[in-house]
Amino acid sequence: MADAPKPDAKPAAKYEPPKELEQKAAVQKFQGRPKRQPVEQAEYFYSVKGTHIAFFVSSLGLLIAFLMMFHKDYARPWKPYQTEFAHMDFEKVWYDMNELEKKVQEHDREIKDLDSKIDQFMAKFPDSEKAEGTTLDANLFEPDLPVPPNAEPKIHLWVLKDKQKVFAKEQEKVRGELYAKNQAQNFAKDELGAVRFRYEDSKHHLEEAQKSDPSRVEHFEREFEKDRKDWDRVLKEVAESKAKYDEVQKRSSFYEDFAAEVEKRAKVKGLWDGPKSFNELKDERVAKVKERDDKRNRFNNEKPSFANTVRNSPGADFFAPTLKVRQHILLGLKDQLNFAQVTKVDRCDTCHVGIDNPTYEVRFRPDAAEEEDQVVFKNEFLRAYVEHARNRVDASKCAVCLGHTDKSEIKQPLVEHGAWKSSGDAVKFTKVFMAHPRLDLFVKDSSKHPIDKVGCTICHEGDGRDTDFTRVVHTPNSPKQGQAWRARHGTPYGEERYNWNYRELWDLPMFPTKFVQASCRRCHTEAVELDGGEKYVEGMKLVERVGCYGCHRIDSYQILPKDLA
Repeated sequence: MADAPKPDAKPAAKYEPPKELEQKAAVQKFQGRPKRQPVEQAEYFYSVKGTHIAFFVSSLGLLIAFLMMFHKDYARPWKPYQTEFAHMDFEKVWYDMNELEKKVQEHDREIKDLDSKIDQFMAKFPDSEKAEGTTLDANLFEPDLPVPPNAEPKIHLWVLKDKQKVFAKEQEKVRGELYAKNQAQNFAKDELGAVRFRYEDSKHHLEEAQKSDPSRVEHFEREFEKDRKDWDRVLKEVAESKAKYDEVQKRSSFYEDFAAEVEKRAKVKGLWDGPKSFNELKDERVAKVKERDDKRNRFNNEKPSFANTVRNSPGADFFAPTLKVRQHILLGLKDQLNFAQVTKVDRCDTCHVGIDNPTYEVRFRPDAAEEEDQVVFKNEFLRAYVEHARNRVDASKCAVCLGHTDKSEIKQPLVEHGAWKSSGDAVKFTKVFMAHPRLDLFVKDSSKHPIDKVGCTICHEGDGRDTDFTRVVHTPNSPKQGQAWRARHGTPYGEERYNWNYRELWDLPMFPTKFVQASCRRCHTEAVELDGGEKYVEGMKLVERVGCYGCHRIDSYQILPKDLA
């Protein structure tokens, strides 16, 4: 009999197909479903493909327009001027720094040589007491002079002048002490006189004092004796100070006379060429070292660097860029714009970046300065730099011609022989980089017409707020210059105008350079002689001499009588 199953036994596990069979069954089930019918084209108003193409083209056009707008906003017309000026100034600083380095080394050699010579000379130089008793002989090299017979006359004079300066300083110090002692003597004398008066008065009334108050006389006697001792002490100090002063003055005068005599005799013998003293050489060396260090710091700050490139790049040029609009807000000066008085603002030095830099002073050719932009930089380096740059480009076709040349090509022929050379001829070159004439009168902070207070358009007229050449209302000096400007900058309205006044509604176009002194009358109405305004003064004298105010109404001439003869 078979065994009966145990009640707690587990049922057999159900068969489960593998995952591959499940996936296959799922695919068969999906394929058995009815297929989805394609959407008919009539359900959309526009073609989807055409819409995508139109969206892509319009987006691309907007991107191009945005980039063009971005470039137009960034590529301002004044930036090439500042960029080129920065290149020129950088090269100039580089050249000056090297020249100063050479001068410092030269001064070091001179000072080292003088140190050795003066040390040898001072070892044989006698004491001041012996020198003061020496009599100058007729011959410079006589043995009785307080200098070695074979010593150099120049070294004599250097040492003697330096000693004389030391004694002169000591003399000034003693003079101050003597003045203080004299003051103390005068005060003591006044006090002593008052005490003496009281003492004599008390003696005169001695009998009355003894009867009334005997101690009164003793009191005045003690006070008088005390003041008399102070008086004697002050007199002694004054005498000592005067003796010390006389001694120092004597020694100083001796060395001063001795140095003058040595210089005089050395000149007669043809041995003296007026060299600088040892201390003067040291002072000059210190000044040159400081100037060189300043140039080096400026060179490091202005040289092309990644930081400056980033600061001037589009989108990041608001982080203290080196290329920026420069403007002067002139409080107290007004411009009339649309029937409103607004504060005058000048941005002229945004392009004229070297307007206040004495290094960029120029001289004009009298025969061509008014007709063409022909100038000569006074600085030898800049003159050579411009000439060599001009030989590599057509200067008549660009405003900033140097910006299109390779700096290494310019620098190489100039420095290969250790010096910058130029012919000195006038170069046709934009005058935008030059400094303003007569910086002692105009533009500089120390002048009578500082740019921060007076500006530019108060004299030159034009639109000082704009920074575009064709918008600031420049006026050429001649039709020939106007034609050159049109070829360079273009004609906005396509018209041939020799007066260069494209802004028809601007009331005050810029004066031509030769007529800029006409604006002097705004302030100098009563001037008879005017430095820097010679043409204006000559014109006003002509008005008075001819009598123009007799027929024409001229302010400040209305009170003058008309000549009816």
